Amino acid sequence: MGRYNYSNAGANYFFGDSMVRLLRPVAFDENLKWEETTTYNIGLDYGFLDNRISGTLDYYYRETEDLLNTVAIPAGTNFSNQLLTNVGELTNRGFEFSVTGRPIVGKDLSWNLSYNIAYNENEIKKLTVNDDPDYEVLSMVASMVVQVIIS
Repeated sequence: MGRYNYSNAGANYFFGDSMVRLLRPVAFDENLKWEETTTYNIGLDYGFLDNRISGTLDYYYRETEDLLNTVAIPAGTNFSNQLLTNVGELTNRGFEFSVTGRPIVGKDLSWNLSYNIAYNENEIKKLTVNDDPDYEVLSMVASMVVQVIIS
């Protein structure tokens, strides 16, 4: 749906002695849509010795298409030189592992020990309509984002 903003303070129209602020259209993409994500996940839950040792192992892979981003467009084509549109692609993959041990299980006292680790890798594959050197650095940095979480 098209939107309108008030024009800059100096851009007015005069009706006789009255000054009227103008409305101007905001650039918009009529084909704008929701981002789409597909996720694949495989997991294993386990327990041994009457669940005194238990845990999980999960692997996931996620692809997101049509990411929203504001990109440069030719001036004069859509009331602006920038447009919010669907252009990006992103992948996420990683695994998570946890193990829990219950070395002491009694009527009045129990003790649980847990350990987990996760590895996540995110890669922005595309963020602009055209090859834009200003986004190249951002894409390289974003593709190298790796998180390792140990607690």
